[in-house]
Amino acid sequence: MDVEEVKFMDIMNTVNALDTKARRVWVESGRILLETEDGRTVAVPVSTYPQLAWGKDEDLKKVRLLGGGKMIHWPRLEEALRPSDLLRDGKVC
Repeated sequence: MDVEEVKFMDIMNTVNALDTKARRVWVESGRILLETEDGRTVAVPVSTYPQLAWGKDEDLKKVRLLGGGKMIHWPRLEEALRPSDLLRDGKVC
């Protein structure tokens, strides 16, 4: 692969990650777990996101999906992330 092909592949991977939709999201044992529409499961420590790290367990567990799975929202904490954020920062399980 030449340099241009590698750049193109990087761009396409970024676009695909941004288009990822969540099927399910939950919080347990200090981790945010995300299951994507394509079947991947990703785990990210809550502490990765300072805006969530201060949240109480009961507030973190009140998480919901918005926009057909394009946003992850914690209404009690007034915070939202995209599935692509978790894919970028997490580890596939």
